[in-house]
Amino acid sequence: MNTLLNFSLVVLLSLILSWKSKAQENLYFDETSTQINKAEFTKKCNSSYIYKCISYPTDTLVINKVFFKYKFGKISPEKFQQIRKLLIKDGKYKIEKNQIIIIKKFDSLYNYEREIEYHKIHEKNYKKYKAINDSLGYEKYHIHQHDFNKKIFQKSLNSWIREKQKCIAKFEKKFHTKVIYLHEDDIEQEENYNNFSWVKDRGIIKRIFFSDNNVHDLLILKPNGEYLLSGGHFIDRYLKKILQNQDWSQFKEDWIKSLEADNPHGKGIFKERRSIYHKKHCF
Repeated sequence: MNTLLNFSLVVLLSLILSWKSKAQENLYFDETSTQINKAEFTKKCNSSYIYKCISYPTDTLVINKVFFKYKFGKISPEKFQQIRKLLIKDGKYKIEKNQIIIIKKFDSLYNYEREIEYHKIHEKNYKKYKAINDSLGYEKYHIHQHDFNKKIFQKSLNSWIREKQKCIAKFEKKFHTKVIYLHEDDIEQEENYNNFSWVKDRGIIKRIFFSDNNVHDLLILKPNGEYLLSGGHFIDRYLKKILQNQDWSQFKEDWIKSLEADNPHGKGIFKERRSIYHKKHCF
């Protein structure tokens, strides 16, 4: 009886989820938040490397929105100093008044329990793809399953910390900058990162710079208030150019040219790297 009841509940739940999925309506918006249709949205997303298209699903709607992958802006020098003092207080840093601030943002921090859940999903997908490939006889396409435990997790995390510490040292030594790693997670999660400094955002920096969810994760902020946000792979060579030049006029011109139909793959520091190899980058 219990088995039959459980089966009925599973079927009912599946029907409800299926109905909700079919009932979801898709809405599309361009980079100015003007509503457009699906064809216009697809065309816009494919027209320039500088666009970033994101879908936000809800219970009844899927909001599809076009953003700029890279974005220039400016705050007042006074607001810059307020942010600098906030970071000094929260992160116990020494930041000079005329230093450029680089902020790398993370929504959440790594911890073992979360990685276990991700690994379970990976294993589930592995078994699914393995079964498909076995049935098709594609042995050479098997996905290799990896063991995972706390020792492996900690080793991977320590490697990440060493790599980022080298990046921080390199940019702070060569350029007049302060590199900050910012997060929005529970502050207790910082304990997983031995000898690594984090700043927990109070919500102020997100509200000013990162209000668009999942769009940007890197901020270059100058003392005069000029800033650049990046939501894509920003290779070290391009970042060095930004830091070496006080005048960003040429970069802003490259950004505008990257939106033109003649430059679908971007211009200057916003040029897409069309390579099969992943270019290593610090941030």
